[in-house]
Amino acid sequence: MLKDLKKIFTQSLIYGLGTMAPKLAGLVLIPLYTKHFPLKDFGMIGLLDSTAQIVIGIFGFALYQGFFRWYFDKAIEQRRKSLFFTLLLVHLIIAVTALILLWPLSDSISLMLFNHSGYAYVIKVMIIASLFQMVVIMPSTLMRVQEKAGLYTIGNLTQMGVMMLFTILFIVVFKQGVEAIYHAQILGISAYVILLIRYTVRNCEFRMEWHLLREIFRFSLPLFLSTIAVVLLNQADRYIIMHYGQLGDVGLYTLGFRLSNTLNVILVASITFAIQPLIFKKMDDPDNKRFYSKLMTYFVFVVMFFVMGMTFFAKEIVKLFSLRQEYYDAYRVIPLLSFAILFNLIKDVAMIGLQITKKTSIIAWIVVGVSATGILLNFILVPLFQNQGAAIARMLASVMFLVLVYYHSQRNYAIPYEVKKLAMMIIIGALLYLPVILVNESNLAIRIILKSSLIISYPFLLYLMGFFEAVEIKSIQGAWIKWRNPARLLSNFKDLLK
Repeated sequence: MLKDLKKIFTQSLIYGLGTMAPKLAGLVLIPLYTKHFPLKDFGMIGLLDSTAQIVIGIFGFALYQGFFRWYFDKAIEQRRKSLFFTLLLVHLIIAVTALILLWPLSDSISLMLFNHSGYAYVIKVMIIASLFQMVVIMPSTLMRVQEKAGLYTIGNLTQMGVMMLFTILFIVVFKQGVEAIYHAQILGISAYVILLIRYTVRNCEFRMEWHLLREIFRFSLPLFLSTIAVVLLNQADRYIIMHYGQLGDVGLYTLGFRLSNTLNVILVASITFAIQPLIFKKMDDPDNKRFYSKLMTYFVFVVMFFVMGMTFFAKEIVKLFSLRQEYYDAYRVIPLLSFAILFNLIKDVAMIGLQITKKTSIIAWIVVGVSATGILLNFILVPLFQNQGAAIARMLASVMFLVLVYYHSQRNYAIPYEVKKLAMMIIIGALLYLPVILVNESNLAIRIILKSSLIISYPFLLYLMGFFEAVEIKSIQGAWIKWRNPARLLSNFKDLLK
């Protein structure tokens, strides 16, 4: 099991670079946006990004998740290439159809979002970028199941570089507005496609797998419904904030969400990308349940440090990235959003049992219920607490999602998760945040010293509470001795790229 966990750690470093690359471009460019765009324009970006996610969710049909499940089925081992070709072609057909349907509606969408039809062109380039992104999810998924971490990273770094270069060029030199972001996205994804075209063609066998396609559609339909519900839950808050407020309010929430979501992009998603193929590979192993249990414990332990860092230093992080004072209040939503991300990652690991037993219909019903509740909470809390109300609603919905998934997953495929340890980590991390609230208006040096000390104290408090087992303490000591050698770390990294 330790060998598998080490593999996850090292692959996560590489997947982290690849996964976060396009999203990291958005993070790095935040100072550029806050310098050249007023707060209301950042609110516009938030609404457009939410609409883009809805477009991808509706027309993507969650087919890539079916590809994940069937790829490791030994019965179709000789038909993997034709299955990949089938799903890639289906994505292309859906994208073209969606473009034909949505293109004439750009004026109406602009009027619905901004009470003005003058943003139709921005809507059009956003739709193109979104559908393009939906298609390239298939080559990305193939690299994940084949564990091509190095190629995956190179492709995404290329996409990020092109995207960043042209975003800066369009905004600074050509003085474009929000549309510059989507022009650059299209060019970045185009570079990604060109780089991977040989790999994609090499893994295609030009034959349609109609029977497998029908099976994957049946498997993916509940996941598709749940994906739509999740997308609506994740994006509805910005529309509701806009309904009760104005674009500036959406801008503050969007900035807080983007900064806190860095935690998800850089850490959670990279580890998830590394472990997802391994989860299905190990589903028939005799020690798989213990592996899944320890996986959740160690996953949460690592992520908690980053949650506390993002939460404790929210005010400093916002000021670091914002070049206009009107953006500063965005820090208030970051703690709640960061803990919502933590609960979501626990939920994703707890969902293993339902995925292994193919109980995707249960997932769909849970998601629909949670999404409806989350949207209702937004309508209740946003008028009362504005942006923070939306953040509270998101965190409460994440907790509800976790509880329901855990309950049903354990009923269908019981895994002995270390619930006491999980609760201990979350409660101690939350309690350590209380002193931060009291010092947030203090001198910067005092804030940094106190907040850093609180984070450093975290593992020692866990140790005093009896969190670590004797074998884990010994393993941590051994891992420290082994991995503190930079040359050894670099050697492992190079081996994975081969």
